[in-house]
Amino acid sequence: MPAQKRYKTKYPGVYYIQGKAVGAKKTEKIYYIAFRKNGKLIEEKAGRQFQDDMTPARAAGIRS
Repeated sequence: MPAQKRYKTKYPGVYYIQGKAVGAKKTEKIYYIAFRKNGKLIEEKAGRQFQDDMTPARAAGIRS
């Protein structure tokens, strides 16, 4: 199975993928953050667009 396409946001280190909404048939954005810790790249899930009410700005706040 191929990896899902990542979409950039205007915030550095924040990107999203398109996923299915929980309990619905529509799609939602799943936000991820990327940062370096001790020289190692770490990528974490920040939250879902509808389920967690996540926005790119909130994800950037979590990243900082």
